[in-house]
Amino acid sequence: MNNIIIIMTEKKKTNVDLPTDLKKKLKMLAIEEDTTMNSLIIGMIQEGFSKREV
Repeated sequence: MNNIIIIMTEKKKTNVDLPTDLKKKLKMLAIEEDTTMNSLIIGMIQEGFSKREV
């Protein structure tokens, strides 16, 4: 029998108002990278934090 472990994490939604031109650029990047805008922004934030931790 296979055991399945489910880990639940709490996610909270945060709304950020972005300038229109920046939002358009992020949408285009997300399309190019075949991802969602949310995933793209989260990835960018994580990348920025990892660079600061050095």
